[in-house]
Amino acid sequence: MWKTIVNYIPEWTAFVQAFIVFIVPYGIYKVFEWIQREEEGEV
Repeated sequence: MWKTIVNYIPEWTAFVQAFIVFIVPYGIYKVFEWIQREEEGEV
């Protein structure tokens, strides 16, 4: 029974890839947003 359940759970690398796919673009977006706010503050 337990082995059947484990077969349906993806490998930890799948979770790492999902983390990279969603978090990295979000981080890049936040960095550019921060840079844009800094430039607006100087003007």
